[in-house]
Amino acid sequence: MIVNFALEGKINQNLGSEIGRRFKIRKPSRLETFRFYVAANNFDTVRFRINVYDLYKGEPGENFLQDQIIVPLTGKKTGWVTVDLQAYEIYTGENLAVSVEWIYGSKGGTMLTLPIAMPAAGSKHFYKYGSRNKWKSFAGMSAAMLLDVRQ
Repeated sequence: MIVNFALEGKINQNLGSEIGRRFKIRKPSRLETFRFYVAANNFDTVRFRINVYDLYKGEPGENFLQDQIIVPLTGKKTGWVTVDLQAYEIYTGENLAVSVEWIYGSKGGTMLTLPIAMPAAGSKHFYKYGSRNKWKSFAGMSAAMLLDVRQ
């Protein structure tokens, strides 16, 4: 299964949308690297913003990043994208949500997707249709995202 950022025929309709997942962190930890998988991308250039949210009643609350983390992809890149978080000094001791927000797509592209696993026991997937919309959550689903932490 996949989840779409760009929809053919409505390319910029989802610009500003976010895809994320919950990560369970039980001890004080430093976020080291975040990885996400791009299944399909026919844009010459796309840009994503990485957001890290505390959880409020199981849903993303406030974004607690001080700096913007912008990730550009060029050349219709697909596959794993690795984001080094060490320079941002992000520490937490609680469960959180990390998301990928689509903020730019060059002209000519029509498809931008991330894979999603279902069923994924104990996982929780989040989707927001635009920056001003509310989060939708889906239990038992997981976008292809990994978070490495150091305790």
